[in-house]
This record gives sequence, C-alpha cells and structure tokens, in this order.
Amino acid sequence: MNPHPNHTILQAKEDLVKHKKALFLQYEKPVLSIQANMVGEHKHSGWSAWVILTFQRMIQSTMNVIHQDMIFNELGCIGLLVIDDDPIELKQKCIQLEESHACGRSIDLDVYARGRNLSRHDLGYHERQCLVCDDIARSCIRTQKHTQEEVIHAYQQCVITSFQSKVDIVHFALLSECMLTPKFGLVTPLSSGIHRDMNIHTFLRSIDAMLPYFNEVDSISLDQNTHDLFVQLRLLGQRMERAMFEATQGVNTHKGAIFLFLMVLMAQRMSPSLTSSLIELAQPLLEDFEQMDPHHPQSEGERQYHQYQSQGVRGWVLKGGEPLLSNTLSFYASQPDSHDHQVNTLLTIMSQCEDSTIIKKRGWEGLLDFQAHAQAAMNHPESWFDFEQYCLNHHFSAGGSADIFALVLYLHYSKERNLL
Repeated sequence: MNPHPNHTILQAKEDLVKHKKALFLQYEKPVLSIQANMVGEHKHSGWSAWVILTFQRMIQSTMNVIHQDMIFNELGCIGLLVIDDDPIELKQKCIQLEESHACGRSIDLDVYARGRNLSRHDLGYHERQCLVCDDIARSCIRTQKHTQEEVIHAYQQCVITSFQSKVDIVHFALLSECMLTPKFGLVTPLSSGIHRDMNIHTFLRSIDAMLPYFNEVDSISLDQNTHDLFVQLRLLGQRMERAMFEATQGVNTHKGAIFLFLMVLMAQRMSPSLTSSLIELAQPLLEDFEQMDPHHPQSEGERQYHQYQSQGVRGWVLKGGEPLLSNTLSFYASQPDSHDHQVNTLLTIMSQCEDSTIIKKRGWEGLLDFQAHAQAAMNHPESWFDFEQYCLNHHFSAGGSADIFALVLYLHYSKERNLL
C-alpha cells in the first residue's frame, strides 16, 4: 500500500500539466486531454478505457490530430492529442461532444493552450450536469447527493448502452482484462509483471490490430459441415495472429484470446446452447491429438499432453468450457461489478484453470501450488500483494486465465445487452 496516496495523486497531476505544457511548446498547438469521470480509488478499468478510446476515435476521425500520447498513472488512463485548430473553436467542439454524446457526462475533454485549460465559463457555457441526475455536477459533489455506488452504476450503464455490436463487447472485455490491476505477474497499466518484452501499450496495439477481424466471423457461411467451418475459423485466426505479431513486433499478447473468442463467437451463431455448439465446433481438434507423436512432441502443448494428459485450451473448448465457464459466469453475476469483484473473478479462474503457462514454468505440482495460492487470495485483498510477489518470484503469468476472464466479461455483457 502507498502510505502517501494523496501526495502521489498530486504529483501525477503536476506531471500531467508539465506534459501538456511540453507538448504545447513543441507543437504550438492546443493539447486536448481525454480523461474519464471515474469515481473511487481504482482509476484503471475497462469502463474508463472504453469511454476514453471511444472519444479518441471520434476525435481522430473528425479533427486534424498531429500527435497523440496515452499515459497511465495514478489518475488513470489519459489520452493526449495535439490538434491543429484554434483553441477556442476546439473547446467549443469538445463541449458539443460532451453535451451531445450518450457518454458525454462520463468524460472530461480539456483543452490546454498558453499555460492553462480553457473553461466552459471562458466561452459562456453553463456548468456540467451530473452523471446521475440533471442537476449541476459540482453541486451534487459538494452535497454528496449520490453514493459512490450510484455514480459507478450510472457510469457503467452509460457504457453498456453504448455497445452497438458483439465486437464492441469483445473490445470492452479485452480492455477490461489488460486494465485490471493487480493481476499477479501479468501486464497491467502500471506494471509489466514478469514480462520484459511487453507493456500496456503493446496490448493496446495488439487489440487495435486484431479487433476488425472479429467482424468477419458473421460473414462465414453456416451452410457447411463443422469441419469446414472450423477450417475457415482457423484460417481467420492465422490472419489475426499475423496482424497481432506485426503490431507487437513479434510478441505474443493474444494468441489464446484469438482462439477462444473466435470459437465462442461462431458457437453463438450456431445455436442458443453455447456449450453444445462449442463442443460440436471443436470436434476437429480431436485430429490434433490423434496426430501427436508421444516420442517427438512438436510444441509445448503436445509435451504437456503426453506428460500430464493436459489438453490445454483445446481440451477446454472440447468440453464446452465446462464446468469452469458456468461457475465463473455465476460468480461474476452474483454481485454488481467492482474492481475487487473483477479481481476475485480472475482469482476464481486462476484457482481452477489448468493454465498451460503455469505448467510450462513449474510442471503439474507447480500448477497445483499456484491454484492453492490463488484460492487463498480470493476475497482477501490484504493478501493480494503477497500473491503478486509469489507470482513474480516464481515467474508466473497466467495468460490462459486472463483470456478466460475476458471471455467471461464478454459473455456476461453480451447477454445483458441482448447481443448474442
């Protein structure tokens, strides 16, 4: 725990101003910052990242952006864009976005020029409205009119209603996975975990590169046998992997996630029963196991299969993801989303998943020890730092569990949004 959190936040605010000033001096153009109006101690989440990136894409498509940064600190995720525009006109455009977009109240679009942020008052606009009600936001904050839980719920509902497609929810789920912290040896916005070849920016580039390909799942004809359907998916997955590796300069960030999401997206199209359709779609994977030579394994997955009879992620989909998927979906749905509940959801998966990344590091006994530590950390935030250190010391990074965590969020919110 940080003994001086207020000092850290104050320093982050000072650093942000210095960053804006440096950008303005370098380009001599106004600097637009995009920051989520997220209450509470935990500023990094898929909820805030989704809103920030949504507005960033809109601005990139309508304004002349000449430079952009994305920074991560104690204030959360902040987008910084240098815009070739008059500062007053840019501020007017930002106010129009804040007031017209469905998620406008959940975001701050600040324009910095000539040593300060331009205010609504400078341009004669009224103060901003509350995220929960239509009163002035500043008044609601001062009188503590709404509980923190009410504000968070309103923020989340704003994001959920903005989802227009299944791919939007895939994007949100992948962002939620990479933004969660702590994550026990995995990459977070504030740490690379055990990894020296990747960080949060690597993950964001990877997500951007592979996301458009998910739209192609709906264009694959269902008028063919399961084997041919699976072949089409595998070819699409290979194209996505190439795009991922190109974006990350050869780093594997989402290979497992690509496989899982493609299988689930197609299984959802095949029938309302995800478990049965996933099992049916996965049947061609049996050929992979039949062709394996126990004396000459061609991959780490084959070695684990012959040594421990662990089928990895292929075996997981051959079982329809059960029982782990249903158990975790029920656990996540058992209470409203929060930072701690997301961490506990991930720990639930870690305590049950036969994660091949852990087996690779320490074998089957190492996996059992890891699962026991994850189980012990559930619902005990005071032990999360110790579990983080345990993972760092053992060089554990449970990427398979992280992929399933993202999948759980996708399935939960695609059902809630009725976008199955």
